Amino acid sequence: MRKLAATLAIAAGTFVLVNPSPAQALPSGCVKGIGYASTTGHATDYGYARCEKGTGHVRVMVYCTNNPASGGAANYYGPWVGVPYTSTKFCPSTRPYAISTLIVKGN
Repeated sequence: MRKLAATLAIAAGTFVLVNPSPAQALPSGCVKGIGYASTTGHATDYGYARCEKGTGHVRVMVYCTNNPASGGAANYYGPWVGVPYTSTKFCPSTRPYAISTLIVKGN
């Protein structure tokens, strides 16, 4: 009987250890966009992303260029933030124009 009780206790403990936690909802209700800021005579664009619902984290990816007509663009990433905060990334002075943004989601 003791052997059976020990086996059941181990089995119950194993179940608790391998049973996955409830699923978390990915961020949803998200918005993204491009803004414009001027500081001390220098103008630059920025990208932002925010999600209102769910759990996890979001960050913005903004595509910046030095000349919207001819290219020279690169991706820049804002910080990871928890829902419902806003991730913001300014384009660098070498590529001050934001062309587009993307929301990156994580848990």
